[in-house]
Amino acid sequence: MNFELEEVRLKMFSNIFFFFRYWKKFWFIILCSAITTFYGLDLLLEYKEVGSGLTAIAISVAIMGWLTSARGADENMRRIKRIEYLSNAYEGIALYLRRDPKSIDYNIYLDGLEKSFTIIQLYGKRKEIKLVCSIIEQYNLSEEKNIQCDTLLNMLRDGLRDELLLPKATRYVRTMRVERPVLYEVNSSINTDLTMPCTK
Repeated sequence: MNFELEEVRLKMFSNIFFFFRYWKKFWFIILCSAITTFYGLDLLLEYKEVGSGLTAIAISVAIMGWLTSARGADENMRRIKRIEYLSNAYEGIALYLRRDPKSIDYNIYLDGLEKSFTIIQLYGKRKEIKLVCSIIEQYNLSEEKNIQCDTLLNMLRDGLRDELLLPKATRYVRTMRVERPVLYEVNSSINTDLTMPCTK
């Protein structure tokens, strides 16, 4: 519970920080828009110039509308990028789980898992990064070198479904590993030395 409260508190401060950091680059435009608004109100109230006053206020509203639209576009771009990278991380972890270490392509899935951990530490939320670091530490201290990623996989799925406005899944992630049939066997009597000429 303490961790959840800490997460909410940090998220609130983070949102405030990013709000001011984003809008400070538009401070001059915002200042001009505010001055234009007050100028338009002054024309309306003091000088009774309705046309000029409404025009000034309309210009100010248009500027603020453009800034708000630009902010929304930036947020959507970051959200799409985060969904894209975390989806790749989710896929890399899901394909690795319960894979036979003796399989020919095991190293490919192991590389995918390592890449997924790197992506999560860059684009993931605080609790996701903390869980990845915990998994890595347990792996380094374990003699069996087992990697348990089920909790992380479910956490990533819940986060991605929340980003995509999908209902929360009620079941844990299940992975299926189908045994591949042996399509051919290597004949040990076949000469595989390419430097030697073939003889009939």
